[in-house]
This record gives sequence, structure tokens and C-alpha cells, in this order.
Amino acid sequence: MDPLKENEQKEMPVVPPVAPGISGIRTYASDMAQALGVDSTQIPEKENLQNKDTIQNLIYSIGGVCCILIGILGLVYANSVSVKNEAVKKQVPIEQPTLITHDTSVYIEHTGIVGSESVATALKKISSESVVPDKIKAVIFYTGEKTKSITTSALFTMMNANAPKELLTALTDEVMIGIYTPKNIKEKPHLFFLFSVKDSDNAHEGMALYEKTLGDDFHPFFESSSSPLAQTFEDTLVDNMIVRVLKNESGKGIMYTAFINKDYIVITDGISALSEIKRRIITENAIPL
Repeated sequence: MDPLKENEQKEMPVVPPVAPGISGIRTYASDMAQALGVDSTQIPEKENLQNKDTIQNLIYSIGGVCCILIGILGLVYANSVSVKNEAVKKQVPIEQPTLITHDTSVYIEHTGIVGSESVATALKKISSESVVPDKIKAVIFYTGEKTKSITTSALFTMMNANAPKELLTALTDEVMIGIYTPKNIKEKPHLFFLFSVKDSDNAHEGMALYEKTLGDDFHPFFESSSSPLAQTFEDTLVDNMIVRVLKNESGKGIMYTAFINKDYIVITDGISALSEIKRRIITENAIPL
């Protein structure tokens, strides 16, 4: 026999015999096998291919839906962050200039805060927070969405203070409330009120009149209201400044008032605060050589 024909016969698939009178069952695999000249077991059924395509399409669809959902969630998150940031901008005013330089600042929305005791409670909470030595923290009171800090007259009104008109008319609208943390870490932070003066003569007269009730108005800021006060202020010398001091019955100075110069009045409970405020005023007003 011809060798080529013998090899062709060997390579031809063996088809099992069919019983007489029964025709073979035709399938997609057998038809494809006959057309390609290979074993039908090597050809996957048409239904298997269709199922495979269906599964692949389902996977692609699920992946597409997931991508869309991720995109939607991303947009929602970005929008919520934008709304939150916008709300913060509306609630907190822009940085305000202060009478002297400060190192940090904190804002207090003062709607509903009335009386020296209430104001003092809000300020004492801030003064108890973590602080850095030899730094000044500015405390800026504001209302609602207003971007302007509280004025002198508004502060006295909020405190229900009894400041004489001679003093109020001698002051400008600018006031700075701050907390100075001394270099000595054993010394407590000192709250201070710094007022801007436009009429020095009337300011001196007004402060002299105010000493009758100043202790009552500012006492809650500096010491427990249960601590007895002396009846009058007296003179003392601090950093070459004549300072008025109010003492408690044990002789401890609890409140100091001073004209830093003709332009500023300060009320505080610490000598170190007086010295630091004076230093910053002199430094900022110094004329370069």
C-alpha cells in the first residue's frame, strides 16, 4: 500500500458503527468535526460557547455598573465637601487685623452670650486649652456671618458693663482681647483687654471714674467672683510704667490697668502680659534707621 494513503487512513477519526436502520445523531460538534476532519470531542458545543459569551457580557455589565456607582459616589462626596467648606466660610469670619501682632487666633460666636460671667466662662475655656510659651492668642468675637470682629461699645454692651460715657467717647471702635502665655511655664496664661484711644485726656478722666465699678465688671475674668476685693486701685510701677492695681484682701494683685502710651489702655491680670504688650507696641511703632 502507498505510504501516504496509509498515513491518511491512520489520521482519519474513527467513527463508531451505527446500528442498522438507525441513523447517527447529528450535533453541532459532530458537524464541525466532519467539516474540519477532527475528532468531535475536540469541538465545544454551540450552547457552551453561547453560555461563555453570556457570562462574559454579564461580567462586563456588572463592571460597568460598578464604575458608574463609584463615579456617582465620588461626585456626591466632592459636593458634600464643597458644601461643608462653604458653610465653614460663612460661619467663620476672615482673619481680622488686631491692635498688636498675635501668634494664633481663635473665634467665638457670641450670639446669646450676655453678662461678664458668661463672657468670662467662654474665655476661660479657651485659656485652658494647650498654649505655647511667650505667645499671644487673639480671641475674636463675631456674630453670625459677619466678617467684622466685635467693637468696643458692643463688648461693653455684651458684658453689661457700667463704663462711664467719658471713657466710651474717648475710645475708638477697635478692641483686642487676647491671652498671653508667659515664658515661665509655671505661670498661668494671662487674659488681657487692649483698647485703642482717640482722646487721651478724656480717656484718663474716664478711667479714673470707671475705677469705682471696673472691678465689678472685670473681676469675673481674672479671679473667682467669691474672692473679696479691695475697695480702691493703687499705683505701682511695672516696667517703667505707672500701673493701677486692684488687690484682693490677701494683698495679691488680681487686676492691672495701664496706659501703655497715649494710644492704648490695657486691662489684665498679669505683670508679664503688660510687659509683652508694651514690647510689641514699641517694636511695631519703631521707625527703621
